[in-house]
Amino acid sequence: MIRVNENLYNILRLIDDEDSGIQTVIYQELRKNSLELILNKEEYRSKLDKKQNEKLDILLNNIHLDIVHEAFFTLMSRTAEDIDLENSMLILSYWNNNKINCQSIKAKLKDIESGITMPKTGHPLAFIDHISEHLRNEFIVSKDDENPDNYYLNRLLEKKQGFPLTLTILYIIISNRIGIPVFGVPIYQYFMLKFLNEEDEIFFDPFYSGKKYSRKMLENYINEYTNSFKPEELNLDGCSNIDIVILFLRNLSIAYTQYSYNPDNIKQIEIFNEILTNHHANASLNRD
Repeated sequence: MIRVNENLYNILRLIDDEDSGIQTVIYQELRKNSLELILNKEEYRSKLDKKQNEKLDILLNNIHLDIVHEAFFTLMSRTAEDIDLENSMLILSYWNNNKINCQSIKAKLKDIESGITMPKTGHPLAFIDHISEHLRNEFIVSKDDENPDNYYLNRLLEKKQGFPLTLTILYIIISNRIGIPVFGVPIYQYFMLKFLNEEDEIFFDPFYSGKKYSRKMLENYINEYTNSFKPEELNLDGCSNIDIVILFLRNLSIAYTQYSYNPDNIKQIEIFNEILTNHHANASLNRD
């Protein structure tokens, strides 16, 4: 059971009070606790009556972008090592649709996690293949790459299909939940994964062929598609969660620019990127 913020809950109980001072305090508390509210909104709704919930829905619709910006700011103001990829994807999904239930999405992720019975022992390849097979059996790569909705985590879990980048992010999220050390590796218009522990480094594509790669194979792959490649410029160390969020927003911006033009969403992505830049100017992924 989720433990609610008692101060926030007590403030929400006053939401149908028309006093302007009370409404100002409510607005301030919602912004202050934006991340908590988005991730656990249904827990608070369950403790309010029908009229209070109606008032809350109206207010959240009116201040939707304020709440999202504050929640994203809260997430990204943490140290690089503490940026939570799962919650980042939930906040961006909520930005796209404030009717989603993040608690329900987390429950679905928990069900996926619980449904993967990992081998107790074996080579890391066995762990990789086991997770890959499970997710490939449950999810498919969308053929509609031009639809921005296919980028969002909630849509992926609902439709069981999504954009390759989002599917790969799902693999990282589930691996993190299970405790398997998997990292994203962006290379020349492609995004793959890497398993890394003290003994093994394995690059792989989890959703198409499930093919495994060595460092040398990746260098040859890049060299085949660009004449300007220099092996020393290829970063195969794996990227941070911040870099993955940047990459996600970059691809989403392309979708809203080239395929399903939406200037308002493009502007919002610029705001998200500004928040990221202000907090993590040294993120390793090239932002040009």
